[in-house]
Amino acid sequence: MGEPIDLLCAGRICVDLYGEQVGATLEGTSSFAKYLGGSAANICVGTQRLGVRTAMLTRVGDEPMGRFLRSELAREGVDVAGVRLDPGRLSGAVMLAVRELDDFPRIFYYADSADMALGPEDVDPSLVSRAGAVLLTGSYLSSERLRSAMTRVVGLAKESGARIALDLDVRPGLWGLAPLAAGNATRVVDAKVADAFKAVLGDCELVVGTREEIMAAAARSDVDEALRDLRDKTDAVIVVKAGVKGCTVIEGAPPAHWEDGTWCPGFHVEVLNTVGAGDGFMAGFMSRWLKKEPARRCAEAGNAAGAIVVSRHGCSPAMPTAAELASFLSRSEEISRPQDDRELVRLHRVGTRRGEWPRLHVLAIDHRWQLEELAADVGVGTDRIEELKQLVHAGYLEVARHRSDTGLLADGHYGSSVLEAESGSGRWLARAIEIAGTRPVELEGEPELAATLGRWPADEVVKVIAYWHREDPVDLVDRQRHSLLRLQHACESSGHELLVELQAPRGTRFAPGDVAATIAGLYGAGMRPDWWKLPPMRDAATWQEVGSVVRASDPDCRGLLVLGHESSSDELAAAFEAGATEPACVGFAVGRRIFADPARRWFAGEIDDAAVVERVRSTFSALIELWTGAKERA
Repeated sequence: MGEPIDLLCAGRICVDLYGEQVGATLEGTSSFAKYLGGSAANICVGTQRLGVRTAMLTRVGDEPMGRFLRSELAREGVDVAGVRLDPGRLSGAVMLAVRELDDFPRIFYYADSADMALGPEDVDPSLVSRAGAVLLTGSYLSSERLRSAMTRVVGLAKESGARIALDLDVRPGLWGLAPLAAGNATRVVDAKVADAFKAVLGDCELVVGTREEIMAAAARSDVDEALRDLRDKTDAVIVVKAGVKGCTVIEGAPPAHWEDGTWCPGFHVEVLNTVGAGDGFMAGFMSRWLKKEPARRCAEAGNAAGAIVVSRHGCSPAMPTAAELASFLSRSEEISRPQDDRELVRLHRVGTRRGEWPRLHVLAIDHRWQLEELAADVGVGTDRIEELKQLVHAGYLEVARHRSDTGLLADGHYGSSVLEAESGSGRWLARAIEIAGTRPVELEGEPELAATLGRWPADEVVKVIAYWHREDPVDLVDRQRHSLLRLQHACESSGHELLVELQAPRGTRFAPGDVAATIAGLYGAGMRPDWWKLPPMRDAATWQEVGSVVRASDPDCRGLLVLGHESSSDELAAAFEAGATEPACVGFAVGRRIFADPARRWFAGEIDDAAVVERVRSTFSALIELWTGAKERA
C-alpha cells in the first residue's frame, strides 16, 4: 500500500536549462545550468522542502535525462512510485535566458514529450488513495488524453476524501495557441481552455493563478468578470497572484474589484529571475493550506517563498527549506537580497545537501607524492600509479557494492578515471583540490576557483589538506586561513560540500589541545566546512574536546573522520576506540594502511592484479569491522 502522503502533484516535469550569462539573450547565451523543472515537479520539490510529504504523478523518458529527473525527485525525498518511465518518448526540456523582469525568453522543447503523454492507465488508484490532497496543474488539461487522466485522478480523490487544488499554470504554447518558441506568452482567451477548466473547477477547494490565467480560465478579457464567472462554477478559495506586489485571496463572493479581496502584500527583494516565482508561491501557500491555516497566513508563506525563489538562479534548486522560510519571515524587513544573506545561504546549503551519512567508511586514494616516492623507490615509472588506483578501486567496489555507508577519496591527477567511474553512483565521493604537499596550502584552479569547481560533478565533496602547527608565524596562519575561506566561498557558489583535513607538518606532532584550538580559530575566522578529517588521536578526551568545539560553532557540521596517516595497526585501533567515544565522529578515511603494502609488492612484480584487489577488499572490510566494533563499545 505504501506510506501516507500529504500531497500528490500531477503535471509537467522537464529538464530546465537556465542561461548562465545573466542579461544575455538566448542567442547570446553560451552555457546553461541543468536543473529539474516543470511546474508540477517544482511545486512538488518546494512543498517537500517545507515539510510536506509529497509524491509525483507524471511520465519521464526512459533515457538519461528521464532518469536524472526521477533521481532528483527521489533525492529530495519525493515519492516517485507514480513517475513512469516512457520507452517511446524523450523527456521534455525548457531553455531560457535570465533577463529583466518582463523579458525572459523561453523555449519549450515539448514535441511529443513523455510527461505530456500521461494517460488514465498511468494513474494508480493506490497512489491516489494514499494522498491527503491532490494538486492538478493546468497544463495537464491541454489534451484529451491528459484530461482523461486528470478526470480519473479527480474521481479517485473524491472517493478517498482527498482535497483538490488547481494551479491554473496556463502555457498557451502547450495548448497549441502560441508557438512553442514563445514560451513566455501567458495571455490567451479561448473557449477550449475555459471548457477544460470548467470540467474540474467544481471539484476544487483551491484555485490559484495570475490575472492572465484567471482570465484564460473563464475566457474573459477582464479579470473581475472572470472571477464572477469562475465563482459560478466553483466554491473554491481563489487566489489571484500579482507578482512582486503580492496576491489577493477571495473566499466568498468576488468583490467589485479583484484587489479588494483579502490583500496580502509581497516582499520587496532584488529580482534575478521571475521564472519559477509562481511555483515558489504555490509551494509556500500549499505548505500551510494543507494544515488548514487561515488564508492570510497561507498567502504570507506563498509570497515569501516566491520572493526567495526570484532572487536565485533556477527554480527547483532555489526552493527554500522550512528553516529558510522561517528565517526570512522573521527578518524580511532587513533582507532585500536573499541570495546574499549569509544566514539564508547557510540554511539553504545545509538543508539541501545530498545524502545522509550517520556512518561513513572512506577509502582514501588521493595520494600523489607518496606514491611517486614509492614508485621511484621500487624503480617503476609514475605511469603505473593510475593503473594501481584502478585496482584499488576495484577492491573498494567489492565492499561498497554491498553497503550504503562507504565512500571514496581520490585525486584528479592519477585518480581521474576512478572519479569518473564513481560519479553518479550515489556513494559518498570526494576529490582533492590542494596542490600536494604545499604549505601554505595552494589550490588547483586558482585564481578561478569557482570556475574550476563548476567543472566538477556536483556529487564530489571538495577535500583540502592544511598543514598546521601551533608555532606557525602569523603571516603563514593568515595565508592559510585566506586560502581556506576563498575555497569555502567557491564551494558555496558551486554547491559542493567541503572537507578540511588537518595535519601537522612533517616531523612535528599536534600537542594536546592543538587540534581543538586550531578548529576553534578557523570557526572564528568564518570557516564552516561540512566535514573535518582529523589526525588519529588516541585520547578520548581530545576527541570530545574537538566535538564540543564543533557542536558549539556549527551544529550542522556533517561529522568528523579519523585519518590513518602513518599509524601502525595498534595505533589506528587505539585512535578508533578514542574517536568512537565522540558522537560527532562518524567514521574514518584511511588509505595507506589499506593499500601501501600491496602497492609496493605490485610495483615490484611480486603480486598480480587479483591479489591487490583481494588485499584491498579484505583490509578495508577489516577496518570497517574495527570501527563498527569501537562504536558499539563506545
